[in-house]
Amino acid sequence: MPLTRTGKLITWKDEKGFGFIRPDLQDHEEIFIHITAIQNASRRPVVGDTIEYQIESDRRGRKRACNAALFEDGIDIIKNKLSANALIILPFLLASYIFWKEHNPILLIIYSVMSPITYLLYVTDKISAIKKQWRVMENTLHLFELLGGWPGALLAQKQIRHKNRKLSYQIIFWTIVTIHMMLWVYCFIYGCFW
Repeated sequence: MPLTRTGKLITWKDEKGFGFIRPDLQDHEEIFIHITAIQNASRRPVVGDTIEYQIESDRRGRKRACNAALFEDGIDIIKNKLSANALIILPFLLASYIFWKEHNPILLIIYSVMSPITYLLYVTDKISAIKKQWRVMENTLHLFELLGGWPGALLAQKQIRHKNRKLSYQIIFWTIVTIHMMLWVYCFIYGCFW
């Protein structure tokens, strides 16, 4: 079994999905790492991350990292999961508050219907991608996210790891989430629901 090593990620080109690790043992050379070598990461790597990895050689005999993992202590893992879950639950709590306070169920219905539909669209698209069949258009996914399905989309990104690596997709997705959050803040400040 190959030796597991550790090192610091000293460069990372996120748009291309690769970088270099400086091994903890100073007499070793920097090691190339590709995003596909990182197993079960809860987030994208960033410069300064500690990486656990093994070494393999490519066809030309160059060393590269394989079977890699971001080193996160238990507290970091718990914080990441709690923050994602809180973000997913937040619009349902706010919509429930509006329903309780104003007897207006529309927002709660919108989030409760659109989120499962968007989640299913993600699942359908992932299955289609695996089978190399006709895909759900990204604009369709973004439209359902915008119409209130973004919590379901975020849950799908976390659970089935779909659409969570493509930077251009993530920029639009997080813009949609930010728009929803800004609308909530605006409505609570200016009382647009009551």
